[in-house]
Amino acid sequence: MGYSLYRGRPVPLEREIQAGIVIWLRLFAKAKVLVNRTERSYGKRMLGARDRDPEQRGSPDIIAALDGGRTLWLEIKRPGGKPSADQLRWHAELRALGHLVVIATCLEEVEAAIWMRR
Repeated sequence: MGYSLYRGRPVPLEREIQAGIVIWLRLFAKAKVLVNRTERSYGKRMLGARDRDPEQRGSPDIIAALDGGRTLWLEIKRPGGKPSADQLRWHAELRALGHLVVIATCLEEVEAAIWMRR
């Protein structure tokens, strides 16, 4: 488990936050989940689909199909992390289409967003 410090406190890596959220979505929210990954190999970053295709650059990390025909688009950030310009563009376009887009730093933020939209 990897940690770094944010404001003097240990903070999990983004992939660890994401893993916990994906497990919760599948087990408790009964969601069908797609994780949008950037490919990695042998510890070195390779070009993934989001890097090769300019249209996909900035796309949210997780797409979850929820009950009632709702779709949740999640951007996972570590505490203090900020979305890029490409990510903000995606979020604006998805919201304009009526989708729920959440920038989350922890599971509790995802839970709150889902239950508030019921």
